[in-house]
Amino acid sequence: LEFRRVLFRSPAKVTATSTSGNAVSYRVGSTSICTLSGDTFTILQAGTCYYYTSALGNDNYTALSENYWSFTISAKAITLTATDQSISYGASVTKAFTVTTGALVGSDAFSGATYTYAGISPTVYTSSTTVPTAPGSYTITISSAALSSGALTNYTVTYSTGTLTISKASQASLSVSSTSGTYGTSLNLTSTGGTTSGSVTYSTSTAGCSISAGALTSTGATTCVVTATMAGNTNYNDVSSTATNVVIAARPITLTVGNQTTAFT
Repeated sequence: LEFRRVLFRSPAKVTATSTSGNAVSYRVGSTSICTLSGDTFTILQAGTCYYYTSALGNDNYTALSENYWSFTISAKAITLTATDQSISYGASVTKAFTVTTGALVGSDAFSGATYTYAGISPTVYTSSTTVPTAPGSYTITISSAALSSGALTNYTVTYSTGTLTISKASQASLSVSSTSGTYGTSLNLTSTGGTTSGSVTYSTSTAGCSISAGALTSTGATTCVVTATMAGNTNYNDVSSTATNVVIAARPITLTVGNQTTAFT
């Protein structure tokens, strides 16, 4: 009798004949490793499956006493790959991996793994199991996978890395709040919103309108279209308001006719 190495849980059949012509009987000795029904072994886990054969004799042949046989059950090869993640600053990282080569057997199931993160140049982040939060690119390395059902010793596990990309987040919306002024008086522009409390700059492309150091002036009564932009930082992008109409009204003036006195001649 001869067996090759077989993979964990692969069916394995046994075939034997006796020179007496009587049926061969089988008895499994490693019942935690394998069981036998008819001529088919059921593989329970990786290891060495051993069993015994025997057969009755006849007038010409003596009985075959139990002979020892064995074959090796190899662990099944699988590859686990960390799932790539792309999020914005402030969002949660989902720890996940997939089986990319091979497959689990039967009801075997993973319960988790250890995740380690390290910065990808130019991102600086020393390898750590703490999930990074700053925008940048990081490798995700998984290890020490655990099964909630089944035994990890039945598998030869190879780990493959993934990538975590954290992008800058968008700021809250920004609005120009100074929307009216008077010709001849500079209007100090103001805004509301944003997230970073960074510096705010203003711009206009309207002819006859100009902005210097946040103050709007015009060459006459008109409507100036103004856009505000708040600076971002390491975690947030810049944010700009919508183009906003700022109405510069005509300057009211009062003309008074001066009194005059003359003598009758």
